Amino acid sequence: MPCLILALSCGAAETAAPKDAAAAFPLRLNVVFFTPADVTPPPGVVRRLTQVADYTEAFFAKWMQHWGYAAAREKIFDREANGDVRVLFVSGRSPRSSGKYDKGDAFESEMWYQAESKYHVGRHQHIWWYWIYLGEPPLRFNEFLGVGNVRAGGHALVNYPTAPGEIHTSDDLGIPALTGLALKGTIHELGHALGLPHMGPLAKADLGMPLMGPTVLNYRQRAGRNEERAYLAQAEAAMLWKHPLFTGTLEEREMLPKISVSDLQIESKDGGQTVWLQGTLQSDLPAHSLVVLDCVPREQEDYWQKPYVTRIEPGGRFAVQITEPSAKDGTLRLLFCFENGAITGDGKKYGIASALEKSYHASPHDYRW
Repeated sequence: MPCLILALSCGAAETAAPKDAAAAFPLRLNVVFFTPADVTPPPGVVRRLTQVADYTEAFFAKWMQHWGYAAAREKIFDREANGDVRVLFVSGRSPRSSGKYDKGDAFESEMWYQAESKYHVGRHQHIWWYWIYLGEPPLRFNEFLGVGNVRAGGHALVNYPTAPGEIHTSDDLGIPALTGLALKGTIHELGHALGLPHMGPLAKADLGMPLMGPTVLNYRQRAGRNEERAYLAQAEAAMLWKHPLFTGTLEEREMLPKISVSDLQIESKDGGQTVWLQGTLQSDLPAHSLVVLDCVPREQEDYWQKPYVTRIEPGGRFAVQITEPSAKDGTLRLLFCFENGAITGDGKKYGIASALEKSYHASPHDYRW
């Protein structure tokens, strides 16, 4: 997803980058606030986006540490001297009525060009979080999206909400004030920009709504309860752990590991109540974890596929427990997480599109390929 470039105020949009910008870590999470040519930013943009940045940093840091994947670099946003997040204000060339800004893929390049012309931040390999403001409600940008990987960077596009209320880092993402701001959805899209795929909840974890899972409304409808809690899943933490944004190093960032997998086996235990997947990874770069997504047609697809994770031993051996196995046939999707931040299942592409897929047959007391 694109990075969000935040500016301090309308006037602040004309200021040059801070003098110490060149000395900062070169990979930037840019916060961009975009309006059509004839739309003026509403009051309080910088304050609101600073609250969002504070919450996002605290959320990631809390859960990554919780799962044993503590980030070496917890402060991922550029800040002004007073602590405000640095917002890049950008105006489009066309008016709102042109309809040009209804589809994100139609004007993402325009937003970047305008931001680069004004702020000289460069484009390649950064993370861009674009906040789109088309005017007061009911006007809104509806096409939330995000995409990215460790090598190319990423971008996310989200609507800027004007709903009232404050954002506190201790709040649950599902409380009314934050659902009114669609905060879970906006951070979800940033997750995509950082390379995370969709993944659903594990019932036994009982932690609420995973960040990369369904919307608050869809989760509540399926779960049958008014859930307010949200969390970063263990598999999500593993995938973010070595992203350069969280490590502060770009070492070997350009390298896509060459991999092969051998001795891949699936075994049922406890009368089919648990399933173990094991095998051996060979690669030219060290891997730290394996993420397995269990996908079952019409039950555990996309936002609801169940995520599992395990550490990879120094020799490449891995064994992961499927604690909530399906009673129906499905597919296990394997993604290996590497020390340089790369996530791949085939060594040819990045992310979920590269997953090594193994279809399985489930019977009451057995799992087999």
